Amino acid sequence: MKIGLVAHGLSAGGAERLLCNLADAFAASGHDIVVITFDEGATDFYPLPGACRRVRVGSTVASPTVFHSLVRNARRVFQLSRALTAEAPDVVVSFLSRTNAVTVAACRLSRTPCVITEHVRAAPDNRFWTTAIARTYPHADALVSVSAGVDADFAWIDSSQRFVIPNLIKTPENVVATPRGETRGLRFVSMGRLTEQKNQALLLDAFAKYRSVDADATLTLIGDGPLRAPLQEYARAHALDEYVTFTGELQDPFPVLKASDAFVLSSDFEGFGNVLVEAMSIGLPVISTDCPHGPGEILGGGAGILVPVCDATSLARAMQKLGQSPYERARLAAAGLERSQAFSRSAILPQWLRLLERVGRNTTTATGNAQAAAPRARDVTSAS
Repeated sequence: MKIGLVAHGLSAGGAERLLCNLADAFAASGHDIVVITFDEGATDFYPLPGACRRVRVGSTVASPTVFHSLVRNARRVFQLSRALTAEAPDVVVSFLSRTNAVTVAACRLSRTPCVITEHVRAAPDNRFWTTAIARTYPHADALVSVSAGVDADFAWIDSSQRFVIPNLIKTPENVVATPRGETRGLRFVSMGRLTEQKNQALLLDAFAKYRSVDADATLTLIGDGPLRAPLQEYARAHALDEYVTFTGELQDPFPVLKASDAFVLSSDFEGFGNVLVEAMSIGLPVISTDCPHGPGEILGGGAGILVPVCDATSLARAMQKLGQSPYERARLAAAGLERSQAFSRSAILPQWLRLLERVGRNTTTATGNAQAAAPRARDVTSAS
């Protein structure tokens, strides 16, 4: 099967990471993969697997007015349509809302089966994109959401078109955190863009409270973003700068994760929570805000600790619970490691292939006909 993957670019982000993980998994399964992006690669953060080809179309120049945006995106639709006609994939998978709207229109013109993906339900920031999404999404052959919570936000689309497939998480082999028996000097770590959504200010506040019982504790923040300078200033103002490290973006964060004792996610909202699964998959116990959507679905059943959103006191108490109990850290590490297998390649890839075989043109497999039933949203969720 020839699969086209369409995204704005390959910058640092959860959707872009999923694209690269899927591209690698599809290619390793013997499928022909072409990745189509609108940017020229200058902002690339994730490398594509060597077996994948890349095609660049369109332009990433910002539009000063709604009229310019309409003209530019109409041009993108036709450029992408021509690329799809030339490449002739059996099915296309698109990533993120704006690219989804353009891709659906291009697939309609080129008569290419189209699957769009949603990773977090944030309202479009202008009327143009609100209208574009409302007009195009119902014409996709399938909409895949990464969590049941995100899927619920698209109840206005026919249920026969909607599916839930959690993110495929790829982690290095033989990288496992080593549990320590200490109850002081705990090494906490968090990972994500430094933005209001991720709310690292809450984590700094909770960490300051936690240090009242463990003055030697440290916190490492992996990632970069527009709030880096304000967060660093906050750390200095609260005398935390000696104990908080800002690493910036890391191509390979796993050595830092491995050297930590516990992972903390403080987000106000998520679509899934890739970083939770990545931490769990190497044996780190995790704490997360119970934000919409994703963490509750990942950690439900006791695979981690959930605390209320925007509650620094509860977050600090959860950190204290792990800090004071090596047994609890080991117990949650084992539970999280087991739970993380539900998001591995062996668990997620078959769900994607069943769906693409159903939607795609001229696709059959050795195990069955392309018209075999694709995974429904509730079936996929229960399987994970």
